[in-house]
Amino acid sequence: MPMLKHLGALLFSTDCVHCAASLLENERFVCLLCSAQIHLLPQQKTEGEMDALFYGKVEVQRAIALFAFVKGGVSQSLIHHLKYKNKAELGFYFGQQLAAALHLLDLDIDAVVPVPMSWGKRRKRGYNQSEKIARGIAQYLQLPLLPNYLRRVKQKESQTRYNKYSRWQNIQVAFELNSKVRQHYKHVLLVDDVITTGATMEHCAAAIVAQGSTKVSMAALAFAPALR
Repeated sequence: MPMLKHLGALLFSTDCVHCAASLLENERFVCLLCSAQIHLLPQQKTEGEMDALFYGKVEVQRAIALFAFVKGGVSQSLIHHLKYKNKAELGFYFGQQLAAALHLLDLDIDAVVPVPMSWGKRRKRGYNQSEKIARGIAQYLQLPLLPNYLRRVKQKESQTRYNKYSRWQNIQVAFELNSKVRQHYKHVLLVDDVITTGATMEHCAAAIVAQGSTKVSMAALAFAPALR
């Protein structure tokens, strides 16, 4: 039993990623007090606001996020630790929470596709955080994970310092379907960590639907419309 507890400490954080309090045995990444501060998003709210991002640009079947991104809040700490503090397991864990919400929607998805990361950024970080989230979703829903379904066609600068229009320009022709993927999928779930302007997801989805017969739904851990 002590050995199992030691292994659990290696797999999961032992301190809350937001307030640094020691976690109890049944807590994961955030303590109970901090988890109560996470603003979980109802399906109707996220779909309405996120649909507005893509309306008239690319056809999206459904779009949801697990929680709202609040600057300085618990949600920002979660995303920060996932992306910059080597907490890859956080993505898998919350990916499964997101999958539980997706399961209730009965979307008839047949594959899960993470937003691809540039080779240089992946080498520096060691992993693609969107792929970790997607892996949690795929395992929970028992669907194939397609990490190589999309690929970037050229290296891109970070999108965080651009306004909405500049982000859209910077990301032009940034994604395409991998020509090595031969199997056809009817409805794929596109996964990212945070949706802000929707530019990245829009261009990924456009590359997919351009093939003519594949539908796209979208899911993210966080939705951050206030940061647009």
